[in-house]
Amino acid sequence: MRKTVCLFVTLAILAGCRSDELDSQLVGDWLWAGSSGGFAGMIIMPAANERTIISFTRKGTFSVSKNDTLQTSGAYRLNSVKSIYKSGEATGILIDNVVNHQRKLPSFSLSSLKVIVSMTAAELSVGDNAYDGFSSTFKRLK
Repeated sequence: MRKTVCLFVTLAILAGCRSDELDSQLVGDWLWAGSSGGFAGMIIMPAANERTIISFTRKGTFSVSKNDTLQTSGAYRLNSVKSIYKSGEATGILIDNVVNHQRKLPSFSLSSLKVIVSMTAAELSVGDNAYDGFSSTFKRLK
């Protein structure tokens, strides 16, 4: 019984560390590079003069700015979700309390749940957790 409890505690600690590590990697500014998907397989790229940035903070908030004008803001949290991109569980970004500061929505989809498809120090790829959803790619700003 004691071994089972120790194993459970160890797994819980490791799971907590992974979430904190991912959260630390996500925090910062990300430049939108493009989106694709939807029923028609659309590809959406930023215009030559467009700079759309999504920023994630350590306090669990995010903001989207287009050409230095705040577009959208709200709260986010990371959670383990069943993913269509990977077998089993993946890390999801749950979006909440979204406030639109402009009449126009961001160029990329901001659904209530995004699944992190891949993340490196330089690039973030997220997708709607739906087969006809959109995926978006972002480049980290330094």
